[in-house]
Amino acid sequence: MTVAQYVHVLRRNLLLIILLAVVGGTGAYFYSHTLPKQYRSYASVMVVPVRGENTSEVVQGANYVENIVQSYALLATTPYVLQPVVDKLDLGVSPGQLARQVNVVTPLNTVVIQLAVTDSSPQRAQSIAGATSDSLIAAVNELSPKIGSEPAVRLEVISPATLPQGYVSPNSKTYGMVGALAGLVLAVGIALTRELLRSRPRNADDVKALTDLPVLGEVPQLARKANLAKSVLMAPRGHAAEALRAVAASLRFVSVDQPARMMILTSARPFDGKSSISVALGVAFAEAGRRTLVIDADLRNPSIADLTGVEGGVGLTTVLVHDCEFDEAVQPWGHKNLSILPGGVLSPNPGQLISSGQLNETLALAREQFDVVIIDTAPVLAVSDALWLAPHTDGMILVTRAKKTPTRALLAAIDTVTSTHARVLGLVVNGVRIQRDSKYHSREYGATARHRELQDARVD
Repeated sequence: MTVAQYVHVLRRNLLLIILLAVVGGTGAYFYSHTLPKQYRSYASVMVVPVRGENTSEVVQGANYVENIVQSYALLATTPYVLQPVVDKLDLGVSPGQLARQVNVVTPLNTVVIQLAVTDSSPQRAQSIAGATSDSLIAAVNELSPKIGSEPAVRLEVISPATLPQGYVSPNSKTYGMVGALAGLVLAVGIALTRELLRSRPRNADDVKALTDLPVLGEVPQLARKANLAKSVLMAPRGHAAEALRAVAASLRFVSVDQPARMMILTSARPFDGKSSISVALGVAFAEAGRRTLVIDADLRNPSIADLTGVEGGVGLTTVLVHDCEFDEAVQPWGHKNLSILPGGVLSPNPGQLISSGQLNETLALAREQFDVVIIDTAPVLAVSDALWLAPHTDGMILVTRAKKTPTRALLAAIDTVTSTHARVLGLVVNGVRIQRDSKYHSREYGATARHRELQDARVD
């Protein structure tokens, strides 16, 4: 995925990201208030050398203290120092457990030992800090080398144990920020995972992310049994009509050097809507003043006759077997510039008819008599009909249905048509859910009671 695609995914999931960040931050903030409060008391002692009789002895004493101050800091958390504290205060814990409450720090280039004791009781924290500093002083007096009868060094309290005025943990603000960050990371992870696992493209942007082939346009999702072609005819200001006009216009731009007059429409699998779009695109070209012919070359499952209501008993198969002439099988429909050549009667050998020389002659006649010829063929992953026809046409359009066509099937179809070096004009994304409310568009045909008779039209 590119950076732009990542940004697009995050923007599309912005509500989820904000929601989980707020939930995580709020939840962690209130959770922190359920935790026991901890208080911290501080005490400081200084390591002081025995005074020397001259300057040299003073310097030696100071150097000696600097070398051993770290050792005394470590001594502060040993049982030798902490056991007397446990016994004195009757804490009921072991020296090792108490050591986890005591933090010892020696600031750089100093001979000061700072003790910090954390406890759930402010008074007990102060008592432990005071008792620990006293025990450390006593331990140093016992363990320090002697000069005469006195220790070489001694500890002096420079800051007695303080009584905490407020708790140091839990820090509700920190908990809240960490919770918000965790929610944010979780939301981003969910958004990216959903995108990576998405198995069916939803719109043109998803399809563009999968291939470099041009996406000619999006066709809106209509009512469950609505007829796309009749919607384009009867609702010229509807979303569907505008979408098909946009596809027709896009074809002019992708084929400037080689104008596409005869094109194949196919799909990866059945029920992607290729037949409906074939007829609807024919309507769009016809409205633009171009003599248009839609041929149903899906001889295994012809459906254009049912979509349009024309006579399906006479059609492409009857022309190919010489039962009628081409002109006799072509039927006008819907618009003065639009004609339909249905599939005709079912044939026991559709593959042979598709690859026959007679079909090539029929396509040549169609090219002579019409400005635009649209050929509806069987799904490209099911049979190879579209690949046989491709060399005799100006290009191929691949139809995919939003949220229905699996990504794997779409990519396989693209690989199939491109591997044969067939010219692919682009893709059309069918069944895209769009915003219906617009002052620039009218209601789709079939959406009102007076058009209910068309609701039972079968859709490919």
